[in-house]
Amino acid sequence: MNKLEPGQIVKMQVAGEHQMGLWLEDEDGNRVLLPLKNIKGRLKKYEEVLVGFYLDKKGRLTATMKLENVFLPDSKPAEDLKRGDTVTGMVYNLTPFGAFVVTPEKYIGHIPKVDMIGEPQPGQRVSGRVTFVRDDGRFNMSMRPLKEVGRITDAERILEFLRQRDGVMPYSDETAPEVILDKFGLSKSAFKRALGKLLKEGQVEQDKGWTYLKGRPQKGE
Repeated sequence: MNKLEPGQIVKMQVAGEHQMGLWLEDEDGNRVLLPLKNIKGRLKKYEEVLVGFYLDKKGRLTATMKLENVFLPDSKPAEDLKRGDTVTGMVYNLTPFGAFVVTPEKYIGHIPKVDMIGEPQPGQRVSGRVTFVRDDGRFNMSMRPLKEVGRITDAERILEFLRQRDGVMPYSDETAPEVILDKFGLSKSAFKRALGKLLKEGQVEQDKGWTYLKGRPQKGE
């Protein structure tokens, strides 16, 4: 039977209720209490949940869904990192503004939403490059490639979007940044760079705020 220890992050199953919270159980039969104060959302019996472990004031192993409480007390400043370094970390929190990760060295990083690829989930390991090391010792990272490579990737994303819409879309370099982010997962500047590349290559054309695959009649929906 594998032993559960403080600092671990594992998936466990809700096994039953307790007056102070919920009992969690792993596949080896280990049981740990998840106190009410450490629960996020509503959980049902047999539901799987990602939790971290720490010792409470009485020295008892305790579970929490607030993973930051497991990492932050022992986190270290990212003194060995510099811009451009490749890092790998585990996502421990997801917000509307991006994702937070912790590396094996216990460095804490943030991936802004515009630098995410897809939507990594808590517990998932992701890799990227350091874009900024902050004065407080934390760092920002991007899962996206460098601009020159990124232009190709972003341009392909725009082309695929156009193909799925029969070669026409009501978005251009005049579209609001929040719309671009919602529809393409790109910042306005990244979108404009990629679109500029496609325009320069003659693959697309624009008219009155609409973008068309080159050669298609310019018409709205």
